[in-house]
Amino acid sequence: MSVNELLVNNEDDERIQARTDGYYFSLNDDVWVLSRNYSVNVKKVLDILNDDMRTGYINTMAYLARECSPGSVKVLNSAFSLFVKNISMGCVDKSGVIRLKGNPLFGNNKLSHLRVFINHWYGLGYYGVSDEAYDIINSWIIPDNKKGEVVKRRDPEQGPLTDNELQGFNEAAMRAYEKNLISLSQLMMAILVSYTGRRPLQISHMKIKDIMKAKSEDDEVTYLINIPRIKQGYGFRELFRTFRIKKEIYDLICKQAKASIEIISVKLKRDLTDNEKKITPLFLSECKIDEYLKNERIEDVFISEKIHEYPMKFTNTLKKIVELENVISERTMNKLNINSRRFRYTLGTRIAREGYGEVIIGQLLDHSTLTYTGIYVQYNADHVLKIDNAVSDEMAKYSGIFQGKIQNKDDEQDLSKKIRGFDGEQAGSCNQCTSCQANVPVPCYTCMHFRPLLDGPHEQVYNQLISEKRRIKEITGDDRVSETLDRTIYAVAEVIRQCKKIKMEKLEERKL
Repeated sequence: MSVNELLVNNEDDERIQARTDGYYFSLNDDVWVLSRNYSVNVKKVLDILNDDMRTGYINTMAYLARECSPGSVKVLNSAFSLFVKNISMGCVDKSGVIRLKGNPLFGNNKLSHLRVFINHWYGLGYYGVSDEAYDIINSWIIPDNKKGEVVKRRDPEQGPLTDNELQGFNEAAMRAYEKNLISLSQLMMAILVSYTGRRPLQISHMKIKDIMKAKSEDDEVTYLINIPRIKQGYGFRELFRTFRIKKEIYDLICKQAKASIEIISVKLKRDLTDNEKKITPLFLSECKIDEYLKNERIEDVFISEKIHEYPMKFTNTLKKIVELENVISERTMNKLNINSRRFRYTLGTRIAREGYGEVIIGQLLDHSTLTYTGIYVQYNADHVLKIDNAVSDEMAKYSGIFQGKIQNKDDEQDLSKKIRGFDGEQAGSCNQCTSCQANVPVPCYTCMHFRPLLDGPHEQVYNQLISEKRRIKEITGDDRVSETLDRTIYAVAEVIRQCKKIKMEKLEERKL
């Protein structure tokens, strides 16, 4: 059906396919459902417009719904809705657009969106936009919406995470999983968003066949995942970007894949075929599976976009981890404000910090253009707090880094679980050391299973780490390399602070 064939009074209530496969709407519908994440209420706007304007509006919306992404349609409709509610309910004329300038309701973003909507309307030839209004609004130079400002100013609430904040979140996700506070699925949602910097919608679109392992001629194994692209004008799973991952993440993804296959297998009461396994979503919406099976639409379980988990589940999982594990920002001293965009910013800044240029950054962030990648190149590395030799109360603000518990005496009989300092003196014990291959005692202080002794040689460990940090700096001349020890140093400092506090409390009790 061509755009010119669309009619407001669609007597046959013909269904029109939206841009997203599997979604249809009628011009007579009050609300158009354009995807599982987006819908637009056209009735609210139609109720305001006069009869002459309705034809142009509904047909422009129909064109946008067929040609543009659902998210874009929603923001464009929102901008026009704001215009007709506050500026003009009649046609888009010279007077109406002039009143836009300086109106506090219309910032640069809204103005840009409204201009796009009006240009489409005018270009389609429907009544409602005057020639003068069209010329005026296109003569405006609308400043950029300042994309990247939060990156350039290192915004502590919305900008890229520091190394400590990123590591703190990742460790919190693993702790929450080990404590059975989040599921494997939620852990993988968090890890993939954090590690790849991709949008939740992209990761939610992944299927089992997107997990790959390749072997080179010299038997070197490479682990890869295909992540669907979503902002390049293509449909559901039409375009991909390959991303290299570590074996540890690959193993966890495979574990999640097996779990998804098992869920569908149990619900279908049979084993899946090899092809069905390949097209099984990596992250499932179980309620949708039940809905399809109830209606005997088994094929939709494997091909429908709706069967994939909702992106909002990813966002909620990120926030849940911060709440459960009380992840504190080292800059704000409040709980870490987290969203997927901050991980994206973080990936970009870390790549730029390693000296890579705009092209590489654009590829790794899945940008189609290099318009904003220069922002990351201009970004200077975070200046983390310098550590003094003295152990002060200032370190208390890093208390979230140490997750273990101080023990008064050594009750551990298993010698394999005893953790010793650099000089062999026992610093504590570990509740779960059977499979850990860590280079003790350095990683132990940031591990939730570590139980440091009240009278352990923690200050000695602290001083040794400070010396090692200086030695690395002298050898490499690179602050970023030496700063890799900072998080452990903070944790050791917190152990020292807590031990001093416990000893002081005991001393006060004796005086009583």
